[in-house]
Amino acid sequence: MTIHSLICKTFDELTGHEVYALAALRQDVFILEQTCLYSDLDGLDQTCLHLLLFNEDHTQDKIPQDHALNDKLGGKNPEIIGCLRIIPPNASQALEVSLGRLVVTRECRRQGLGARLIEAGVKKAIERFPDSPVGLSGQIYLEQFYLSLGFAAVGDQYDEDGIMHR
Repeated sequence: MTIHSLICKTFDELTGHEVYALAALRQDVFILEQTCLYSDLDGLDQTCLHLLLFNEDHTQDKIPQDHALNDKLGGKNPEIIGCLRIIPPNASQALEVSLGRLVVTRECRRQGLGARLIEAGVKKAIERFPDSPVGLSGQIYLEQFYLSLGFAAVGDQYDEDGIMHR
């Protein structure tokens, strides 16, 4: 059984390696795989909480620094295989906490990891912002996935960067 670590950090707590890995993962999926030319750097990441899903046990209390982790794994850092950002209320136009930029690497899909990220994101959002509802804007082809996790389809469909959302 593979051990996956899920860690939540503010932008300022992310290491340089983690910021790079997040940007690379989001670029690989949202821009290259989905052939969607858009600017991922929207100015919101600095205000968000970031959930990082690693392919190895990567608990901060066990291994506090990247170089120590690198040594433990024989020169190989654990890979970020999924992520989600939690946008605080009022950070964008929304009055609610918004989950966004959910992504799991192609190799790790269909293992329940996206659901794990969403569930952890909802839990963390409620914990940090107890007076705010939690919502998301998702791609239409994933609507059944989000409905299965307790979200409701609200509002009309709209085109965002060539991909239909609600």
